[in-house]
Amino acid sequence: MHRFKSHRLRSGIVFLGVGMFALAFGFAFRSAVYPRLSPASVTADPVTDPTPGTGAGSTSPSQATDPVKCKQLMKSFDDYPLVWLGEDFEGLPLTGCEHVTTAASSYGIPATDHFYIYYGTCRPGDNEHGSCLIPVQVSVEPACSTPIIEDAKKRHFAIRGTAASELYEGSIQIEAPLFKVLIGGSGGNSAGTAQAARAAEVIEGANALASQLTSSDRFSDGSKVKQGKKTSC
Repeated sequence: MHRFKSHRLRSGIVFLGVGMFALAFGFAFRSAVYPRLSPASVTADPVTDPTPGTGAGSTSPSQATDPVKCKQLMKSFDDYPLVWLGEDFEGLPLTGCEHVTTAASSYGIPATDHFYIYYGTCRPGDNEHGSCLIPVQVSVEPACSTPIIEDAKKRHFAIRGTAASELYEGSIQIEAPLFKVLIGGSGGNSAGTAQAARAAEVIEGANALASQLTSSDRFSDGSKVKQGKKTSC
């Protein structure tokens, strides 16, 4: 009887451990693959809002929904290299950006650090969450961020001499030596992926750490970017 109870207890502990791992993996996977649900303020009149971000457990150390303020924010950012699509992309203007971080949890969910750059606008209330997806998003992370597992990558190819991966939801991820960039196109389909690939071809440096990176350079050329203040995650 006691052996049976002990076995059940061990099984319960193992099951709980597996559940915690699955939760941590699911959170990290969704944070990396799915474009961020944009707050309604991104579509409102231009303002600068340094208040915490909308995601649970997340903070926005800095946020700007005015293109001018956004460019100033990117220019002064020195944690890691930033890249962008310029002031507009395929008729979609730069509409905002924000730096969002989350702390690691005691359940094994890793810390995250993203700098989001938004192009185009949408109407809040387009879905059941009461918010909407910005048409094109560029999400930049430090090179030390948690890698996306291979099973999440649908297809591998090269863009500007650097390995790239097609993910779900019409997104493409590129891993450069000192940063990672995830580009989300309009719509979670092949058209969105094609748009993300076109965006990758014109990406260039957005802050002083990546000021030498132009759209004609290879992402793998480490001489075009500099190491920022953030060296570990």
